[in-house]
Amino acid sequence: MEKRQAGTEGKPPRSRRLWFRLGVVGAAIVFVLTIWVAQILLTRQFAEDQSADALIRATLYSGNIQSTMQRHSVVPTLLARDPVLTVGLRTGFFGEAQTRINAIRDELGVGAIMLLDGTGRVRASSDDRARGSDESQREYFRTASADNGTVFSVAPAEDGAPGFYFARKVEVDGTFFGVVVVRVELGAVEESWRRALTRVVVTDAEDVVLLSSTRSWRGNTLTSLLAELPSDSPFTAALRTAQQRIGEAPYVYIDGVPHLRAEVPVNFRSWQLSYFATPEAVKPRVNAILALMVMVMAMIAALVFWQMSRQSRAESRRIKRESDELRVLNRRLSAEIAA
Repeated sequence: MEKRQAGTEGKPPRSRRLWFRLGVVGAAIVFVLTIWVAQILLTRQFAEDQSADALIRATLYSGNIQSTMQRHSVVPTLLARDPVLTVGLRTGFFGEAQTRINAIRDELGVGAIMLLDGTGRVRASSDDRARGSDESQREYFRTASADNGTVFSVAPAEDGAPGFYFARKVEVDGTFFGVVVVRVELGAVEESWRRALTRVVVTDAEDVVLLSSTRSWRGNTLTSLLAELPSDSPFTAALRTAQQRIGEAPYVYIDGVPHLRAEVPVNFRSWQLSYFATPEAVKPRVNAILALMVMVMAMIAALVFWQMSRQSRAESRRIKRESDELRVLNRRLSAEIAA
């Protein structure tokens, strides 16, 4: 009877220990989930602020390109009506035309200017292009010869980079004499992106990269360069899906590194400018808040364990006191039986 009673009295402490362990495991799971969800939500919040800054930068870059294209587009119209160039094409003497082209380039700050005769040969140029070289097969000459307005074309330049050209034919009283070509100088724009250590891309209507701070991207489609981060396992894929449902920031991945993308139109021939910002500035802010949360939770856990320790010590003292009383009673009972 005493053994059965002792066994019965021994179960509650084991049950309490089991519930205590389950409580600790549950609290640890809640703690990890809280930190994980907080990290996702905080990252998204700060990423939205960074996305707004990225959109402003992208708009500025886009406006710069748009103004550059507009400034260059009017130059062929002015030169096609310039009497100095017209006289040069009609008479075959291009000394004054050469001087005029150089002066206009310096005055307007545009790229290279070329004056082609009716056969497509270079007669005057503001760069070091050889006089008399044949440009008749170039797209800007063929397109401008057949059009009455200013035409735009993209053709590879001498350095292999894509060249952007505005061209317009020169004619007097319906007689075609030649074509004036203006190259848009966007190399300096790309170089400024590189110096600023920014990742910027301009694509055409077919998603082909025309300008980029990364030279190797030219000529590729932007979609092929922006790939989803490959999942190493089904667990990783499921985890990323859960993050997206909770509200993870919409990242694109470049060489495995997440970037925030801000895309704006250039307002020129359906061009689009994409600015990619790394979330490096977001991580320190998120980590600082998470560290504060962990510290607060650790303090709360310490207080809980301290309180539980106090209760445990009080329980131990109570059990010891009851045991001492039982031993005293047992000795009295033994003494009475012996008497």
